[in-house]
Amino acid sequence: MLEVGAALVQTDPEQARACLRESRELTATLGYESALDLVWATGIASLLDDRRTTLELGRSAIRGLQRSGDRLRMGITLHMLAGAIAATRPEAAAIMLGAAEAHVIKSPETAQLIMSTVAASVGEDRARELRARGADTDWDRAVAYTITQTSHALEETPYESGP
Repeated sequence: MLEVGAALVQTDPEQARACLRESRELTATLGYESALDLVWATGIASLLDDRRTTLELGRSAIRGLQRSGDRLRMGITLHMLAGAIAATRPEAAAIMLGAAEAHVIKSPETAQLIMSTVAASVGEDRARELRARGADTDWDRAVAYTITQTSHALEETPYESGP
């Protein structure tokens, strides 16, 4: 279901949302949650611009990926989470992005979107400073920081009907 949802997210967002919802229902019914599936689901929610679901699934993905040490998928998820909180927690988003880039993976397109949002809120110089601070952060601390900031963002985000 997640692969179908990912394939449809650009052309048929409502069908992609339905696939994500069905996948989440199957996961709950089976009582099994794969960290890899959580990354896929986070990506779909992110592309659907479903902030709350992106935060919930992304936080769970990070926790699941910590056990396996899968830094690549963690880095991708950090990018998605930074994008989800950039408008409301710009400083945290810049730090998370800097950490993901320094320790795992760079995505110039994603970084440009996140940093333009951050810079609009805190200014170009401060945005660069925060990104550099994230880059200088120890990986384990960066992951813990991401989980904490995501949890705070979830507390501030109203629940809307989603997947």
